[in-house]
Amino acid sequence: MNNFDKTSYLNNLKTMHLGKQVFYKTSTGSTMDDARNALKMQNSEALHGSLFLSNEQLKGRGRGQKTWSSNPGSGIYVTFLLKYDEHVSNFLYMISSLAICDAIEDLINIQTSIKWPNDIMHQNKKVAGILIENVIDDKEGVSLIGMGINMRNSELLPDEYRENSTDLEKMLNFNNCNNAAIDNNEIFLSSLSTNFEKRYYQSISDSVSLYNNWRILVSTIGKNIIAHLDNVSLHGKVVDISDHGVLILENEEGKYIEVMAASIEELN
Repeated sequence: MNNFDKTSYLNNLKTMHLGKQVFYKTSTGSTMDDARNALKMQNSEALHGSLFLSNEQLKGRGRGQKTWSSNPGSGIYVTFLLKYDEHVSNFLYMISSLAICDAIEDLINIQTSIKWPNDIMHQNKKVAGILIENVIDDKEGVSLIGMGINMRNSELLPDEYRENSTDLEKMLNFNNCNNAAIDNNEIFLSSLSTNFEKRYYQSISDSVSLYNNWRILVSTIGKNIIAHLDNVSLHGKVVDISDHGVLILENEEGKYIEVMAASIEELN
């Protein structure tokens, strides 16, 4: 995506509002920071539904203290900006993870899974990640939904990520498929935006079905894990995930623990 073809993107976009305004840079520090900086110039009403996109991120970040490797031309690095909505904010990880899974299945007919809370997986390897930040002050609030999708060249990722990562091109090769959709990032991005808006409105009209759609794809349920929190690590089995995305962990003493957010390590 060295030169973003906005016409191609808009021609394939099927949304009412989301994604029609795109701010693109060939290279940037972080699309999340680009979205934050835009709020200094325009209000959330004017920016609602906008996309901040780059061919390369020099300071991409994931959850916690993790970085997101964003090699030029290898992926889609995008942040969606939405006006803050208290109800919708409870479902943003479900909305965004389902939107990525939907886009992959729509375009290349391969089903992916969700590793709680924010990783999209194929054959136990990560193909996409999500970072959500809410920015709220006295006047207004926004939700920033950052996504990184590995389109190709995952072998160029740093050593600490390479073994456990994959990309859409490799997924196609693994399944002996050939699909030109992944050669055109604009087509994938338009599908991602279209599916994001669909899931966004589903969270408002029928959040129960949204949760059920999401829960089916969560591979973490039933697995033994280590949940790494800020100052402690919890061992146990994931027995369920609530309709607000809270992980229910049964520890070795048979006690149930609710985990709101953590980095998890699956043991089986």
